[in-house]
Amino acid sequence: MSLTKEERQLIQDTHDAGIEVKTVLLGANGDDGLVGEVRRLAKSYYKLRLRFWILVSTLVASGVISANALGAFR
Repeated sequence: MSLTKEERQLIQDTHDAGIEVKTVLLGANGDDGLVGEVRRLAKSYYKLRLRFWILVSTLVASGVISANALGAFR
């Protein structure tokens, strides 16, 4: 079974699109790509979240914020 010129072109186009998607997701030439960017943002988010709760805990422990005031945030 022989492929027509159009079928070969469709296969080549699909192959090229797959490589482009992989490059965007995983990156190339030292770039982290979209996956690396999401990992970096997730790490920053969790650090910020941790710092927020440390701040709230410190303020509650020092009496600046009372436990009753925290009930209003829930």
